[in-house]
Amino acid sequence: MLPNARNWPMWLFFATVLLAAVAWAISYNYHSYASELSKQKEAFDRSKAEYDKSAAAVTPMAVAHPAGDVVRVPNVSMRCTGMICAPTTHYEELKFAKVKQAPNEAIQRELDKKHEQVTAQSSQVVAIGKKVESLEPIDKAIRSVMAPLISLIVLAASLFVILSGGYKTEGERWAFGSLGTIIGFWLKG
Repeated sequence: MLPNARNWPMWLFFATVLLAAVAWAISYNYHSYASELSKQKEAFDRSKAEYDKSAAAVTPMAVAHPAGDVVRVPNVSMRCTGMICAPTTHYEELKFAKVKQAPNEAIQRELDKKHEQVTAQSSQVVAIGKKVESLEPIDKAIRSVMAPLISLIVLAASLFVILSGGYKTEGERWAFGSLGTIIGFWLKG
């Protein structure tokens, strides 16, 4: 039991700050992975373009492997719904040709090395994409729940302070200010 029952708005405030901090940490982690995914995807795209350019420069007949390799890599884009914007992950399949036989051994080794690098980079991109994908539903839930939840908590505290009448003028000013902020936030949306 709390020593003074009239202090519950203060404890509610601290609980709300703690809840917001946890939600921020989860969301920050998600956005860090999404940013890393974008960087890794750009590096992968550059390596793939370099490999494709090298493979095409050999000779058209040397690049005769019909199927080539298919790599499934994640891609991040921003999607906004109402007031909530969040990165979303989708996958795209990329094909790149495998050189069957280069004019000489040195070129073949170089192309095989580049091919392995591109394949390794695609594995890194996929691993980060899976982390982003696993955190995506949690981030969406946090984004859709936090604004109404914090609004209701602050609204309850403000209405208690206003309607109880036992608080000083400064407390009531805070309560009316919070109430006006909440109403303004939801009316502008």
